[in-house]
Amino acid sequence: MASVPATLKLNQGESVILDETPSAFWTWPLYVFTLGLWSIWRSRHRFILTSQRVIVRKGIISKSEQTVQLARIQDVNVVRSLIAGGSIAISSAGGALSIRKIGPLTRAKAAEFAEKMSDSLPTRGEGLGSAPAATSASVADEIAKLVALRDSGAITDEEFTAHKESLKGN
Repeated sequence: MASVPATLKLNQGESVILDETPSAFWTWPLYVFTLGLWSIWRSRHRFILTSQRVIVRKGIISKSEQTVQLARIQDVNVVRSLIAGGSIAISSAGGALSIRKIGPLTRAKAAEFAEKMSDSLPTRGEGLGSAPAATSASVADEIAKLVALRDSGAITDEEFTAHKESLKGN
């Protein structure tokens, strides 16, 4: 587990998995162009993966922070470039505030970040963090339970019908 940056407020039960900065190797032209001032900006630009969310923090004077809950992430891709090393492209249901790109990172760090992010996603390939769709076998089991409840008098016929329709709609 990575250490927690001093200014990062974590939710209860949340822990930092990775804390990365932009790659020094792939951004060396900026060091030359800015006469070394890029190193200050680079140290303030962070890509943080926690057990609950992805956070991109940047800025020295004008600071910004973008956060996307892991449950909202739909897709994670590593983008490798001959010119810029590696970055991570993510798509999320975060709307206008969503993070689109994390990088530049080294290719190895981008692959590690993407792998750990994929491993941390609460739902594998089911999108938007929704509960898995009920299979027809589990719907049949639920209807059988509802029949038993109706027959025992625990629920009315109207409640039975309403619950059955909601199960079929899933």
